[in-house]
Amino acid sequence: MAIIICLPAAAVTSFWVFSRFTVDDAFLAWRYGKNLVDAGVWNYNPAAIDLTQAYTNPLYALLSTLPSALNLDVVLFFKVFSLLVVGAFCLWFYFQARASWLLLIVFLALPATMIHGFGGLETTLFVFLLAALMISMYEQDLKSSLAVTLLLFLTRPESWILVALVPTYYLIDEKSATHPFNCYRMNRHPTGISLTWQRSATALLWLGIPLSLYFVLNFIHFGNVLPNTFYAKASHHFNFTTFFTYFAFLMPLLLLAIYGRRVLLLWLVATFGIIILNYSTSNLQMNYSSRFLFHIFAPVFLFVAYLSSLQGNRVFFVSERENGPPAFLVPIRYLINAMLLLYIAVFASTSLSIREAAAIAAYYPRALDSHAAFGKLLHRISQNEGIRSFSLGDAGMAAYHSGLIALDNVGLGSAKVTERGIDPALLDEYNLDVIALHAQPDAIRLGDYHQQAILHWGKKKGFMELCDVYWSKDYTLRIFAKADIKEIHDLCESSKAKNAIPNSTYLKNILRLPPWVYWKE
Repeated sequence: MAIIICLPAAAVTSFWVFSRFTVDDAFLAWRYGKNLVDAGVWNYNPAAIDLTQAYTNPLYALLSTLPSALNLDVVLFFKVFSLLVVGAFCLWFYFQARASWLLLIVFLALPATMIHGFGGLETTLFVFLLAALMISMYEQDLKSSLAVTLLLFLTRPESWILVALVPTYYLIDEKSATHPFNCYRMNRHPTGISLTWQRSATALLWLGIPLSLYFVLNFIHFGNVLPNTFYAKASHHFNFTTFFTYFAFLMPLLLLAIYGRRVLLLWLVATFGIIILNYSTSNLQMNYSSRFLFHIFAPVFLFVAYLSSLQGNRVFFVSERENGPPAFLVPIRYLINAMLLLYIAVFASTSLSIREAAAIAAYYPRALDSHAAFGKLLHRISQNEGIRSFSLGDAGMAAYHSGLIALDNVGLGSAKVTERGIDPALLDEYNLDVIALHAQPDAIRLGDYHQQAILHWGKKKGFMELCDVYWSKDYTLRIFAKADIKEIHDLCESSKAKNAIPNSTYLKNILRLPPWVYWKE
């Protein structure tokens, strides 16, 4: 009874603390919908300059046209959308795996679930769809597998490998597909395999044609097939720690071997293995609360929870007395659930420290008074001050609210920065009026993302240093402009008063307020 009370309480607490979080990168994708509605351009910038596919989630970029067209608050829109996604999946999963409802609540109580569920990115939708795909493939439901895969194509680029992998799996007909877990007879179910070419070809056509069309449209519009982030985050180094750590989180899938589903096991290991290999050779930016490991952990956890629910009242007997009942009976579902609780405990202990949790809880409330306020101010004074463009390495909310041309010196929002870096010719092309550099109160981070080159160009063009916009006492935006602008000085003072305080004090102030107070632009 205590567990039944404590787990929902933990989930509600996690929701209260972390659903106020909205990550800056979410605005990067939402900017496309806003620019399409306001400027008639499908681009990171509200003009046909430096055409760039900066988003990795086409579905969210497309959905962002709705709040712009209907004049709705984009943050509130996607918070409600997140609630609907989480609610719809929980309802669907409950009917798929009723016996595992307690595991579902444990999953919801995990801070990472709320952080990724309400952060504004596609992370939670992606893992829910992956779990649904794994379940549909376990049940050998081709139609459901195709429908889920098509949605995955519009959710994250990692899913594009499924265009070949899903037809490959459905080429093989696992004869032992319906065998239940039976530990006593687990070696008595030989796996008979035959090939079903028609089913595989059907899957390839249904998946290959839409994905090919999507690539063609990308190439025609942006000049590149893949999103810009693919090039911006590419690394020439292989991270062994990432590879082996992430791969270890596939271990619960070994249960499929006992279920007699060895082909599905090999398929899942190959699929996740390719994704893990990609992560191991990439610069994993914005990996808060182990976001990329969550892509592995969450679908595996949910899928194995589904497998656990299939056991009903089956038991595993440890030893058997002659002419008598088993000496010791253990429900198989309990064994699997115990393993899953250990599995989620390992993830929880490695994915989020107390310090990071505190920073995430304060992240968006602080950003409202710094990055968002800066973008809104630029929009408000742009006509009077003649401001048409600015540069900032945080490519999301400041650019979104400004409605101006923005140079993302990190490169996510600029194909030209990713391709050639930043040089005077590119800065002249953007013709910057305001420069914002990552800084600390006592120094600019000149080594970060071409900031030295931007500052050198700005000084040659006569830019003057104005002040610092504070996100926290240790992280600021140093503002430079062609003229002294009083409103920017006022913002600097306001942000310093609100944000240049210790995080412990800041959290005491904001956690008393309900999270939906911050569900706004």
